[in-house]
Amino acid sequence: MANIGCRIYTKINRPAKELVEGFKGLPVANIDDCMGRIACCNSSLIPMNKAPLLGTAFTIRAPEGDNLMFHKALELAQPGDVLVIAAGGSMHRSLCGEIISRTAMAAGLK
Repeated sequence: MANIGCRIYTKINRPAKELVEGFKGLPVANIDDCMGRIACCNSSLIPMNKAPLLGTAFTIRAPEGDNLMFHKALELAQPGDVLVIAAGGSMHRSLCGEIISRTAMAAGLK
């Protein structure tokens, strides 16, 4: 099968803000249990701060070390979206530094 390149979906069906807010304060493990234990992240992920994280997942899949899709996501994501990036799991190459992090925060992304 030939490589078809990147796909960008511009029509995103987001849940109502009231539905998202309904999850506020619920333990992640409880939410995952109710979703058939398919929604939790790997336990090796650790919080970078103590701020609770709540929002609509805006998912990105990118090749290892290539942040082109990250830049496109910054254009398409809306305030309150949580950027979730799958980039091959490399611990040697970063997709995001201070400039792109501050750009995302200024856009109201999480």
